[in-house]
Amino acid sequence: LLLRPAYGIQRILEEKPSFRRIALFLFVVSTLRGVVEGIWVLLRAGQLGQVVTSWVLLKSYLILGVPFIISSITCGYVRWVGFALAPCLLGRFFGKQGRFEDWLRLSGISMGLYLVAILPNFAASVFPLPVIRFQISPIYNPGMGIGQVVTSLWLTVILYQAARILYQLPRST
Repeated sequence: LLLRPAYGIQRILEEKPSFRRIALFLFVVSTLRGVVEGIWVLLRAGQLGQVVTSWVLLKSYLILGVPFIISSITCGYVRWVGFALAPCLLGRFFGKQGRFEDWLRLSGISMGLYLVAILPNFAASVFPLPVIRFQISPIYNPGMGIGQVVTSLWLTVILYQAARILYQLPRST
């Protein structure tokens, strides 16, 4: 999907991966994202070394980090359905025939980029990159940065290609 979106979309539509596999895939990706972001927060606060070497701190971090990881998993599933439902309903509104199941498969697999979305934001600690920060606490200030922009643009290209293929639209549309 990353290098040749149209080819990737065709393969997904032909192979029809099961929803159980996609749901498991998104669970793993979302869990990894939650863990990576948690480690990133500790690293930025200069506390990662203390947490890793102390069993009491590690245990408390794991307990306190569970809601954060659960919210990351929930967000992954909401995005999965949202990225499938919106173009499906829009296509139906314009009289096109497209199956919601196909949109679910395409959006579920393309959400694999969900973990990668935060990686470019880590570069903000080395290079000055534009990031909008949301003040939540002295340590945790999530940001919307270049990773989300790149991911959104990539998903837009995927959605465009998928709509073209599923609704049999000409290339100029």
